[in-house]
Amino acid sequence: MKVQKKAQRIVSLDLIRTTAALMVVMIHCSSMFVKSFDTISREFVLGNFFDSISRAAVPLFVMTSGALLLDERRQFSVRKFYGRNVKNLALLLAFWSAFYAVLYQAVFPLVRGERADVPELIHDFIFGHYHMWYLYMAVGLYLITPFLRCVARRENAGLVRLFLGISLLTQFSVPLIQALAAIWEPLEYWNSLINKFRLQFFCGFTAYYLAGWYLAHVGLSRLERRILTAAGAISLAMIFVYVQLTGKYSIGYSNYSLLVFLYAAALFSVLYRIGNRLQGKKPGTVLEVCSGLSFGVYIIHPLLLWELREVIPYERAPLWYLLGTYVAVCAAAALLTRIGSALPGIRKVFRM
Repeated sequence: MKVQKKAQRIVSLDLIRTTAALMVVMIHCSSMFVKSFDTISREFVLGNFFDSISRAAVPLFVMTSGALLLDERRQFSVRKFYGRNVKNLALLLAFWSAFYAVLYQAVFPLVRGERADVPELIHDFIFGHYHMWYLYMAVGLYLITPFLRCVARRENAGLVRLFLGISLLTQFSVPLIQALAAIWEPLEYWNSLINKFRLQFFCGFTAYYLAGWYLAHVGLSRLERRILTAAGAISLAMIFVYVQLTGKYSIGYSNYSLLVFLYAAALFSVLYRIGNRLQGKKPGTVLEVCSGLSFGVYIIHPLLLWELREVIPYERAPLWYLLGTYVAVCAAAALLTRIGSALPGIRKVFRM
């Protein structure tokens, strides 16, 4: 993601983006076990373990975008940003929506000897494949980027902290309160109270976007980093335990959960420091290549996963099935992305 001219690669962000892409694939590999089996089964435990670990995926992507696009040191033109970045993202969204819509509602049915479903094709083109919600959300973040850049400055670090604090107390507290309300019902009134204030300005993925900028360009003290790391580790454990005990994965895994936010922010902070140590070294070059494949892996992997599950059905070996599926899908998606990125005419649709 570039705003105007190419700058030096930031290995930390390459590392985070690569990690996020791998996590997205793991979410979709492990979710089958979480959604299809009882909480006492080994399939559910295994799926919950890997799904919980991977729940930082989308927040990491968003925080990486915030660290790049809100960087005040980079030259920025609203006209050029809207005319290039927003336009290119919208074109990517249109292309891949058309690809999946035609594939699933026309090509596959015709191969099976069935008729193409035109109404569903149109519907799928407009709303996108299930995993493409991220691109719609990214367009929204891109549209508000020029406004956020007015705030995301080092001299306004206190304002950004205040925004994050209010967001954590409102939006990100809701899933946690919902979980605790099962134990003490009066807590449910907190959610009703929050809704009365209409605090949508603090909602959505904007908090992650600003958090990425803050962690990358303002940073934390050593003590703050330790506290955040500890909070992230505890939050990850609580996500796993909550889903394991209740089976309510939609609440436990929510990107708007305080636990997911703390886990993602802690992981971003840790990976960013690791990446700084790799800057200018050989592993950094490898990460640059992997980072370049991340969008392609994200956009292609659901198709490969769906096809693989059709060819290789589950046969009661959860660990080997999950890991085998994961490795196969990651490798195939990376290979196809590498090939597609080298072909003139379509290479741009494999990079965001």
